[in-house]
Amino acid sequence: MGFHYMNFERLFDGELDPAEPEILLYLPDALGTARLDLAAQSSRNVRRLQPTSFLS
Repeated sequence: MGFHYMNFERLFDGELDPAEPEILLYLPDALGTARLDLAAQSSRNVRRLQPTSFLS
């Protein structure tokens, strides 16, 4: 399961910034030390973005 941390200010600001993730997931390693496993953005904000093309 790990430890989930959410930044609610970023979660509800309507913007996506890969340098400032909204959600962090830490999982314990074999020694029990928490290690960052995932940094993510909420799909709540993704729906507001317009698709872009890398081919244009």
